[in-house]
Amino acid sequence: MFADMLKKLRTKKNLTQKELAAIINVSTSAVSQYERGKATPRRENMILLAEYFGVTVAYLEGTTSIEDIENMLNSAFAKNLSVHDFVNRIMKLTPEHRDYYLQTLFLLEKAQEIDGD
Repeated sequence: MFADMLKKLRTKKNLTQKELAAIINVSTSAVSQYERGKATPRRENMILLAEYFGVTVAYLEGTTSIEDIENMLNSAFAKNLSVHDFVNRIMKLTPEHRDYYLQTLFLLEKAQEIDGD
């Protein structure tokens, strides 16, 4: 899943493997191996990739899909939460969980660009 997502994101930005390798400071061979599913980036490189492409690490890894995130948000709003109440609930979360929700919203925005082929 990660291999396919990385290739999709890279080609969407019209980057070569060599260009992407330079961005995250690895060899072109490493990027090739990532895209073929033969290797997985170190955690710090995974974070760099997520930041560069404007997605979450969970999305890159395939553990969270756009549909999962949309369902979660729809569920919250289906409970008749106002935007104000929703934001208040987010602000009461731990910093890590709050960051996850904020990244999720950013991911949805980026996914429209990625999937809107």
